[in-house]
Amino acid sequence: MTKQAGVGLFNVASYWKRVYRGHCQKSAWFLLTNLPSLSAAVQAYQHRMGIEAFFRDYKSGGYQVESTRLNPERLSGLFVLLALAYTSAVIQGYEVRSQGLSSYIFRAKEGRRMRRRHSDFWIGLYAQTWLEGMDLATDWVESWMQLSGNKQLYLQQGLHAASLLQSLF
Repeated sequence: MTKQAGVGLFNVASYWKRVYRGHCQKSAWFLLTNLPSLSAAVQAYQHRMGIEAFFRDYKSGGYQVESTRLNPERLSGLFVLLALAYTSAVIQGYEVRSQGLSSYIFRAKEGRRMRRRHSDFWIGLYAQTWLEGMDLATDWVESWMQLSGNKQLYLQQGLHAASLLQSLF
């Protein structure tokens, strides 16, 4: 619907998933759509949210594409490389999440948050950084553990997680 084209036939869909895993949505979705059913409208809107997350990953959430200021020819070449890198990061992030190792990469829970805090892309991207940090800090931490060993169990858990992550990459 646009001002120039006028108003045609449409449906108004209202969707409110009241309780999910013990959490309540604060407000309902009201969707103006030409799709024939509520389920089709909700599914289309959910896909749209996934696309929005994808654009956030490309823009401000990871690759900072807007700050490159490349001309169109070079930008198209960059997008080919970014598509490969993005796919790789999403696959790695999915593997990290499915192995249950994401809590080592980021804080797993945040008060009252209903949705996942980070995308599989973000987890895959920052898992590499976490591994590099572990490589740098392991010697220091092990020497500190010799001074006071009460956190030795946590160190062993972190080293085990690092070895599992390295096997994924």
